[in-house]
Amino acid sequence: MQNDDSLKWERYILDLVYDGEGEFGVEHADSPDFKMTRNGYTFGVEITELFKDGSSARLVKLPDYMQRLIDGERPVHKDDVKGINVATVRIEDPDGTVVHEDLKVIISETGSLRDHADALAEHIERKNDAFQGYAHSVGHIDLLIGDHFSSGESIGETYSTAEFFTPRLREALRVSPFREVMLITNLLYDNAAWVPLRQLELMESFMVFVYCIYQSQEALALLEEADVVHLYADEMDAHGTPVTLRSENGFEFAARGNSSVAYTPKDGTIVHEYGDLPVDDIETVQRRHIDLPEEVRSFIHEEYQRARDGGAGFESEYIRKVRDAVWPFDTARRTQSFEATAIDPGTSGQGHVEGAGSQSPEAS
Repeated sequence: MQNDDSLKWERYILDLVYDGEGEFGVEHADSPDFKMTRNGYTFGVEITELFKDGSSARLVKLPDYMQRLIDGERPVHKDDVKGINVATVRIEDPDGTVVHEDLKVIISETGSLRDHADALAEHIERKNDAFQGYAHSVGHIDLLIGDHFSSGESIGETYSTAEFFTPRLREALRVSPFREVMLITNLLYDNAAWVPLRQLELMESFMVFVYCIYQSQEALALLEEADVVHLYADEMDAHGTPVTLRSENGFEFAARGNSSVAYTPKDGTIVHEYGDLPVDDIETVQRRHIDLPEEVRSFIHEEYQRARDGGAGFESEYIRKVRDAVWPFDTARRTQSFEATAIDPGTSGQGHVEGAGSQSPEAS
C-alpha cells in the first residue's frame, strides 16, 4: 500500500506530461499506476523515479531533510554520512562579484552522462522485467520516469544522442514492452523537460541506417524511396529488434512503440507519433524483398554494424516542455544547482569542489 506522499509524487509526475483535467479521464490504479481514458480508449501509465543513490532519494523525499542537515542535524542513515556533504561556500557571478558569502549548502558529485545513461538503462531493464505482472486489460502501457539523477545537468537544449545513449540503454529501449518510455529530465529545476526515449532511439537508428545507404552510390541508383523502410525492416530483424510496417496516409512507415519513421529525399526522415491512440486499425504492410546485389546489401549491413558498434548518433534539439503542474507539497519545490568553491574552516585557504551544490530555498 502506497502512502499519501507517494501518490502525490506519482500524480505530480503524471501531470507534467498528461492533461489529466481536460483531455483524459484519470484513475489511480496499481501496476500500472494510472489508467488513462480518452474517447473510449484506455491505456496505462507506470510512474517511476530515478535517483543517483539512496542519499539523493532521501534529500528529495524526506520533508525538510536538506534544511535539517544544513542546520546541523545528524544524517538519518549511515550512508548519508559519506553520501551527503554540508559545506560552506562563496557564490560569485560570472564577473567575480560575490553574491553569497559563507553560505551553507549540500555538496554532491555529479555523474557523467554515461553514468546517468547506464543507471537509466538498469532502471528500464527492471521495469521491462516487471511488465508481465501488470494488468493488461488496458490497450497499452507507457513508462514515465521522473529523473532526479541528473541534478540539473542532463539532456539540454542541444545534445548528442551518441553521447547520451549507451549500448545498454539503446538495447533496453529497443526490447521494451512499454509502448513509450518517457524521461522527465531535471525534474525539480526550471529547465525541466521531457523526451520520448523509444521514439528518439528509433529516429537515431533509422537516420543512421539511411546515412549508411547514402555511402553506396550503387544503392542510391537502385533503390526507390519506398524501399528504404523494407530494407530497414530486414536489418532490424537481423539484429533481433523487429519493426512493423504500416501504411499511413498512403505512405509506408516502419513502426516500433508509439512512433513510426519513413524517408524521402525531399523531406528527409519523417516521424509519425501515435499519441497514445489505438493502432489496431492502421493498415499493416507485408514486407517486400528488395532486390539488391548481394555485395551492395552486405556493404550497407556492414556499414550499419560499424556505426552501431561505434555508437553513431545525431545532434538534436528535440525536447518537449513539461506542463504546468500543481506542486502538491507544503515544502518548496526547487533546489538551486551551481558550481562552488568550498571554504575549509580548518585552513585559511580555499579548495575547489568538483560537483554540484544544492541550496535549500529556506537557506537563501
